[in-house]
Amino acid sequence: MWKAVLLCHEKQLSAIQDSKMHLIKAVTISQSNAAAVATVELERELAKWYRCFNKWISSQRSYAEALNGWLRKWLTEPEVQEENTPDGAPPFSPGKLGAPPVFVISNDWLQVIEMVSKNEVLKTIDQFSKLVHEYKKTQEKEHRQKRKADHASRDYNKRRKVLQRELGLSTSLDMVAVMENTHHSHDNRVIELEKMSRKKDEEKTKHDEIVKHAHLAASATLPVGLVPVLHQIVSFSQENVQKYTSIRTRGARVH
Repeated sequence: MWKAVLLCHEKQLSAIQDSKMHLIKAVTISQSNAAAVATVELERELAKWYRCFNKWISSQRSYAEALNGWLRKWLTEPEVQEENTPDGAPPFSPGKLGAPPVFVISNDWLQVIEMVSKNEVLKTIDQFSKLVHEYKKTQEKEHRQKRKADHASRDYNKRRKVLQRELGLSTSLDMVAVMENTHHSHDNRVIELEKMSRKKDEEKTKHDEIVKHAHLAASATLPVGLVPVLHQIVSFSQENVQKYTSIRTRGARVH
């Protein structure tokens, strides 16, 4: 099983590393609501991945513990006493007690499971999940800022058209000329329109910066988030493959 798992994740890691993931661009919520849905689903899948991986490894350990505990009940009294050795003494070894191979295999299996820690894999999945969560916050921030920029633009265009009619101007170019003409520099209506124009530009600049940040975050999601997870899973699987070879499945009786 562990050899198959290792091969699978090695192929996954290779495929991800060979991809052009650094060229990924963000699809903002303002462009498509599907972007928000995809991010939420990814965050949900990562939480599920964390739970399933944790449960999978914990279940194996629980099974090995239950099997090992059940088998030990069949040992004779002197053999059970052998288990209750003081601290620093050699670990319990059914093989040295002359127990049948199934006792040795079960005990070795439990020891191997205890040797290989799942914590680093869980840690990197959690870090990936947090990265996606931060990206989701960036998406939401972009959407809010886009609404502010659009609102400021609509307010400016509406007020410009009103002032254009009040001044009897026929084109937008005429309105620009008025705003640049010092003769109208003290006109409160022109002053207010200039303020609205600056606000419109500021909100748009803020939105452009957030979109730029979103693109950077999107291009970093796989290299910074997924790749370390796959590295840890590959390392975890390699360690399991190595440790499982120490389980004495043949000639288990040791004297």
